[in-house]
Amino acid sequence: MIKLFGKEYTLNYLLYVFILVCSIIIIFLNILYFISFKESIFNGNMALGIILFISSLTHLFFSRKKNRKD
Repeated sequence: MIKLFGKEYTLNYLLYVFILVCSIIIIFLNILYFISFKESIFNGNMALGIILFISSLTHLFFSRKKNRKD
């Protein structure tokens, strides 16, 4: 358990939040690359960003919350 701003969180919860932020950054940078260089938007980086985004969303919001304290 890690205490942050008066609340206790598990390390897994904080890592999924970090992965969510990183996936949003990956998707945003891929969109900027598409706008700047007119390359295909569907490539490995975009697929990785989308997979990380969906994975972190499902773990954060749609999984069982029996062990997490808010």
